Amino acid sequence: MSLDRRSLLLTAAAAGLVAAKAKGAAPKAAGAPGDAAINRYFDGLSEQILAAGPEGATSYGLDTGARVALKSKLSDASMAHVAADRALCRTGLTKLEAFPDAGLSAAARLNKAVVKYAFELGRDAAPFDYGDNTLNSAMSEAASPMS
Repeated sequence: MSLDRRSLLLTAAAAGLVAAKAKGAAPKAAGAPGDAAINRYFDGLSEQILAAGPEGATSYGLDTGARVALKSKLSDASMAHVAADRALCRTGLTKLEAFPDAGLSAAARLNKAVVKYAFELGRDAAPFDYGDNTLNSAMSEAASPMS
């Protein structure tokens, strides 16, 4: 797992959600009917991201409790993982369609748009079957329009 601005932000967001939940932070009241459901989906996705990039969990101190096994793991760099990551992006885009914008608050719609963009970058990396073309690498500086 390379560490760059986007990876740091993506992992920090996942880490923040997980840390707040782990510390018993009271969840905010849902702003719209669909917010609770999409937030549950994002919680599960955050756990998947941390499990796929255990170095990030370690660097943020989230490799404790139920995630203590992540301390002794490294990210999978195999082509099988790349294929699984592409499938995660395609499946994720389909799952996001189950959360209609009309039932979401403005904040939840923004979160959905950000995750959708990340999934699209990961999915669109598929034709470039070379190196680490995964969701995480798609969100790296190499995917920046400024590079």
